[in-house]
Amino acid sequence: MFLFVDIKNALLPSSFPKVIICAFYRGVDSFKAMKSDKKVIKHINVDLMTQVLTAYENGKEVFRFDCVSGDKSHPTDKGIFHIFRKERIYRSKAYNAQMDYAMFFTHDGKAIHQYHGPVPISVLRLTRNNITDWVGSHGCVRLAEDDAKTLFDWTPSSTRVVIG
Repeated sequence: MFLFVDIKNALLPSSFPKVIICAFYRGVDSFKAMKSDKKVIKHINVDLMTQVLTAYENGKEVFRFDCVSGDKSHPTDKGIFHIFRKERIYRSKAYNAQMDYAMFFTHDGKAIHQYHGPVPISVLRLTRNNITDWVGSHGCVRLAEDDAKTLFDWTPSSTRVVIG
């Protein structure tokens, strides 16, 4: 139960939680809104060994997708990056390749995006993992169409991407 006080005229100790003061001053509805305004932290992890992309929200896994990264001649960069640009429809100028749902993480054009090849991505991933690492992209991380769309819609710009 809430105790409503006149904050303007009340003397409260400095240790009194500010969010409670705001709740009393603004009313219970404002308190509920403020209480639910937690900062959401999202990040993406790409495991190059297993060819799996995992998305996390506040430390909990929300998505896990099969992916295909760079081939032997064009490896995907390892490290910590951030999504700095998103394009729902995009065509690579360098390779004349469609890259829909592109989320760029390097300034030389590497992105997480939809795979547009004729073979299902699961077959491509299986080939890459078990037969040859000559199968892959030119450094991008490719996803099946539904996975790419889901991740694109979920991911805000500046989301951290860890690749290793």
